[in-house]
Order: sequence, then structure tokens, then C-alpha cells
Amino acid sequence: MTLEDAAAIGVLTGPPWRVVGRRAVSAGPHNIAAGPDGRYIAVTSPPAGMVTIVRTADLQVAARIRVAGYPHDVAFAADGRTLWVTAERAGRLVALSVPDGRQLTTVEAGRRPHDLALSPDGAQLWVTLYGARRVQVRAASDGALLAQPEVGGASHDVAFSPDGREVWLSNVASSQLTVVAASSRKVLARMTAGTEPHHFAIGTDALWASDNGEGTLLRIDRAGRRVIADTRVGAAPHHPALAGE
Repeated sequence: MTLEDAAAIGVLTGPPWRVVGRRAVSAGPHNIAAGPDGRYIAVTSPPAGMVTIVRTADLQVAARIRVAGYPHDVAFAADGRTLWVTAERAGRLVALSVPDGRQLTTVEAGRRPHDLALSPDGAQLWVTLYGARRVQVRAASDGALLAQPEVGGASHDVAFSPDGREVWLSNVASSQLTVVAASSRKVLARMTAGTEPHHFAIGTDALWASDNGEGTLLRIDRAGRRVIADTRVGAAPHHPALAGE
């Protein structure tokens, strides 16, 4: 997990869950992602303009990479050897090699690329443009733009269903979630969930969303597209994650 005020990441083990390690990173760590084989994690520090790649085995830093333009989100490619980064204020995507952090390519994205999601088959990278009605669908291999479908709303977070058939989107300052067909890129449904759902964690039968406005964690029936439970967790919840099944 990222510890924004401590400029560090923390490692937990359990249950019972407890912090077993820390590693200092650049100031303001925000988003974090693990590679598909679990050997490396990557952390963005937007205010510092840095991305840090860390070995999970010993928490040693493999690379610190300066990425200009407020690096916000990160996603590993399916092979674990490429890391995609959104440089939000620069309006571009950057691909870095893992673990050395060498820049492989940079792709102009236009307005504020924010969050990323890799399709389960590893072929596509979906990118939200913060607050825009369109999202970008790109080739995960080289970042080439494949499509830019209009999905309405003001896109924020993005996540794939486990079978890769659906893409779920949250929207800025909105209670609305949008469900899009991954193949046709057409809007399948819109639903209301809480007051301001921000970020997702998707399980086999349910979707969890942090409701920043209400301080709750929402459990959503993906098939029925309805909220089935909410749990108060405290002010301004942000990124949820699922452990195990």
C-alpha cells in the first residue's frame, strides 16, 4: 500500500494483518501496481514527478524514474516487462522497461490521461481521460490508439470484469457508474451507486467501489447491476483491493 504522508510504501502480511516492512519512495506516493508474476511493484509519486520500481522479495529499489507531467497511474503489461504510466498534466502515456525503468516509448494522449486498465487477455489498455466523455482504447504492445469511444459521463476509474467482456467506469463528481461492452465498446448500462464512487476492485461475482462522498465501501451485484451492501469505513475512502478469492 502507499503511505502518502510518509513518502513510503508499506507491506502487510496476515491474517492477522500487520505491517511487516516499509520502503521509502519519492514524496506523495499515490497509485501502486504489482507485476503479473509478483516480482516487482511500481509506485507513482505525482507531486515529485517520479515512478519507483521495487523488488518485492527484499523491498530494494530497482529503479527510480523521473516522469515529467504528474505521473498518476501505472499498469504492468501481461509479460511483466513493460510498465505503462499516465503522465496526466503532460497529456501523454509513457512505457518503461522493467526492472531498469528505461523509457521505451511515449504516446501523446491529449487531455489528462488518468487511470489505466489492462484487458484480461493482455491485448488492450483502456485509459480514462479525466472528466471527459470519451475513453481511449490502446494496444498494450505499443500504445497505438485503436478506438476512442464516447461513453458519456466524466470518466474517472476503469476496470475489466474477470471474463473481459465488460468495462466498468466511474465518473467525476457523480453517483453514476457506466458499463461498456469491451468488444463493441457500446454502453450497456448506467446505474447509480452511492453518492460519489471513485475506484473499483472486481471479484468473480461482485464489484466493490469506494464511495468517497459517503465514506462507505459499496458491494455491487455485477449481473444485476445493483448495490447489495454498503459498509462504513471512514472519511474519503480511495482505492480498494481484493486479496485471494
